[in-house]
Amino acid sequence: MTDAVRYRRTWPQRGLLVGCAALVGSTLYTASTVEDVYDDIASITRIEIPGGLLTDRDDVDPGEPRNILLVGTTENTGIDENDPLVEERTDTFLADTIMV
Repeated sequence: MTDAVRYRRTWPQRGLLVGCAALVGSTLYTASTVEDVYDDIASITRIEIPGGLLTDRDDVDPGEPRNILLVGTTENTGIDENDPLVEERTDTFLADTIMV
């Protein structure tokens, strides 16, 4: 008759398995979060600035700061007429975002 041998994991082996499982889980969570951020960034509307619009001025020293004014407006161009966004809004050019 042979004695049945029971194999058990030692505590360091169990710790290593739990640590590896936690590493895999945290890596998958991080990858999912990074993908969501990239998707959010990709959904931002890009506007092409025509050449020559941001040309350097001759009367400003190269080391001086440059201020650029960006203004967002509430124009309805390009928005579907049935969109709830335009129901209570007139087609006027109001500045809703200003960044310097």
